[in-house]
Amino acid sequence: MFKILHFADLHLDASFSRVGMTSSVAKQRREELRSSLKCILNKALELGVDTITIAGDLYEHDRVSPDTMNFVKKEFEAIAPIPVVITPGNHDPFLPGSPYRQIEWSPNVFIFSASELSPHTLTSGITIWGVAHNSPSFRVNVLERFKVTGDGVHILLLHASDTSCVPSGKEAHCPFTPEQITRAGVNFALLGHYHKATLSPKDKPLYGYPGDPEPLGFDEEGLHHVFLVEIEDNEVTVQMIPINAVDYRTIETDVSEALSIEDIKRSIRKKGDEDHLGTCFVRVILKGALSPDVDLDLEAILRDCHESFRFMDIDNRSYPAYDLETIKDESTVRGAFVSKMLRYLDDCSTSEDKYVAQRALLYGLRALDGREIEPV
Repeated sequence: MFKILHFADLHLDASFSRVGMTSSVAKQRREELRSSLKCILNKALELGVDTITIAGDLYEHDRVSPDTMNFVKKEFEAIAPIPVVITPGNHDPFLPGSPYRQIEWSPNVFIFSASELSPHTLTSGITIWGVAHNSPSFRVNVLERFKVTGDGVHILLLHASDTSCVPSGKEAHCPFTPEQITRAGVNFALLGHYHKATLSPKDKPLYGYPGDPEPLGFDEEGLHHVFLVEIEDNEVTVQMIPINAVDYRTIETDVSEALSIEDIKRSIRKKGDEDHLGTCFVRVILKGALSPDVDLDLEAILRDCHESFRFMDIDNRSYPAYDLETIKDESTVRGAFVSKMLRYLDDCSTSEDKYVAQRALLYGLRALDGREIEPV
């Protein structure tokens, strides 16, 4: 039996700016991505694999430091003679200034460098085919006319987009269709680019994405995996192995019953304790009708509740609990303001516009009440 440990999309030196982390927390997360690489390589040793494959985005080209790449070089050297086979992706393309080109890698590291599919022998009877992204916007469909040649088992290693299920907000780099995988004649395609683990088709998988081994944001909650690939008698089986050390979680807190900001803080802490979220990166969504008596100071909530979690972020989706229908009939400036804002809300065509209008309505009412206006 021949064993492969496969992963992709580690994104070493990622910025984490989209998560809203402080620079110190983001730096710690980058260190944890390094620890993830160590964990993956240790798992490879533990499982006794014959090869490690990486389907792109090992690091982020625009941000990666020499220190990080020297770390990677040493880690790969340390697991020799286990081969490490890499196909560069859109975030770590095989550019002239790429660390893939500049570093003198140990003999157990093989990096695909051509922008068209080429073979590499893993062992007698097992061939792996790969291609390197030669730019951050590699849009070539390399499978359009591709078909393997020769006997034995053929594995495809590719950083690419399955066009039948492009995730929202994800660009289609190196696009392919499931039918092209079948026509190519490969036994299995080990992929990278999509951050959610999938095996397709479900009844008899022919290709799969392991997802990123560590979550990079709140849109990547849940378990994260590497693949253990076993090849025996020309049959390929794939097992998902959970690997992530960090969890991102989203919790909701209904503020409609809160009489003061302390009620909201208690609710958040209680939820954290009940769900054992002390080591998690947590986004708290505030929802419901907010009493005008409550001074919703988001900075105070963060300051007093953040110690209940590894990291805490707030997404405020609450809305004012004023009796707007009564206020709009007042013969006052406040009545005229509410009446106009309600008409504006009725005309809002998108949920984003409506959300902004609701915030403006709350700000205006609080200002007319002579209350301090806090960003909510």
